Amino acid sequence: MTLKFLPSLLFSVLLISSSNALDGDIHDFFLPNGLKVILMERHGAPKVAVNIAYNVGSHDEPNRTRGINDIVTKAIVIEGTQLYPNEKLSKMRDELGANYGDRTTYDISLFYTEIHIDGLDFILDVESDRMTNTIINDGVLEKMKERYYVDWSEWKKNETGLAFNNAFDEFMPKGHPYQSIWPDPGQINSLTTKSCISWYESYYSPNNAVLVIVGDVEPIETTKMIYSYFGHIPPSDNIPADPSLSIEGIELTASISRHSASSNWFTFPGGAVSSFFYMPSTREDDAVILKHITNIIELSIEKRDDLFKRFSKNRRLFIGAEVQYMPMLGYSGFILHCFNVFRTGSANKINKQVLSTFKYIGDNGIGDMLLEQYKRLELLEEYEEYYAYRVIARRLIYAELIWGDYKYYNRELEILNELTNDDIKRVVKKYFNKDNRKTIVISLNDDKKHWYTPIVSFVANQFVLRLWDPEK
Repeated sequence: MTLKFLPSLLFSVLLISSSNALDGDIHDFFLPNGLKVILMERHGAPKVAVNIAYNVGSHDEPNRTRGINDIVTKAIVIEGTQLYPNEKLSKMRDELGANYGDRTTYDISLFYTEIHIDGLDFILDVESDRMTNTIINDGVLEKMKERYYVDWSEWKKNETGLAFNNAFDEFMPKGHPYQSIWPDPGQINSLTTKSCISWYESYYSPNNAVLVIVGDVEPIETTKMIYSYFGHIPPSDNIPADPSLSIEGIELTASISRHSASSNWFTFPGGAVSSFFYMPSTREDDAVILKHITNIIELSIEKRDDLFKRFSKNRRLFIGAEVQYMPMLGYSGFILHCFNVFRTGSANKINKQVLSTFKYIGDNGIGDMLLEQYKRLELLEEYEEYYAYRVIARRLIYAELIWGDYKYYNRELEILNELTNDDIKRVVKKYFNKDNRKTIVISLNDDKKHWYTPIVSFVANQFVLRLWDPEK
């Protein structure tokens, strides 16, 4: 993120004072230390959302320090500062009825709070304090490592999830910054207090952050508060350059990755075949269209309509499915998970049918009725989120750091309004092809198969589960 300066607080106030102060007005400015500030006025409810995001994620971690960003964010959230240790902060936020949390991704690290407008001063104090005074020492690092080991142990018990995690790693081109979000504990154990402090001081700094405030705020007074809490924080002069996230020039050939796992919650054999397609960076408009296509397919799966029946060959190939879209800065991913019981399913047959269905969509679209129904549902959700200020703040954050400009925060909705079947056909033809696909096969509970399992599988899948859908 480029460091930018404004001459003074007065200049920022002059910029803001020219506003007409309408509900939804947006103001932005930089503090002299490089902190980007975005204010949106929303006067429909007496509350405010304060989101602060840092331009750092797991993609910034060198191979030798995998997991360091997760450890640092754990320290920020769990340990806190001398002024606001975790227990004290949690109690204060709960007493004020705050909705709060944090999230780290491959690309960014985000902390959010939605609170009554009277709590704005308090939350700004909290976030500015966490930006400079988070406690990271030998004792804290050992505590964070122990917590990581506990989380890892719980995750490892879920053999199905672990199998998917291991298989997913194979989709990432070798040496690419997008690697598993769950590094091996041995890698975590190698992290030092010095390296974690250096990471925190480099990345968790004002000139690598965006502060977004959405709510019932008065811009000039709020700007004065922001300067008061954040203006004194020195910028970092040691922010590493972003790594290359492109997969251009990397050979992406179709392949099948086979894994097996045991599952305690799944008491009989089964499995999943998952088709993974590489998609463009989320900064491209095609990626937004692909996200809408994903949502439409998800709606089709829920409705068990003709499109789902075509994907599953009238549920002969699989009885249930989930769709997943992963929007990322470097490249994105689309995954169709196809599930079965008493069998895993034929990867070759499922792949062939999935590609055949996408070819059908590329030639014919998805049907005007399904498209219009999807648009209505999305608009209804948009209406319901009008007073969810934390959602609006998160959109502004993602637009600024992922899409490159907060003014794109309504980009998904704008593209949706113009979305046609011609757009869907063009994008599907471009990206859903056999040379752009990899496949995971996860077989569950192979040790529970018996001589009669194929017979039970045939009867269950070809008759019982085709006539009776437990998800309906």
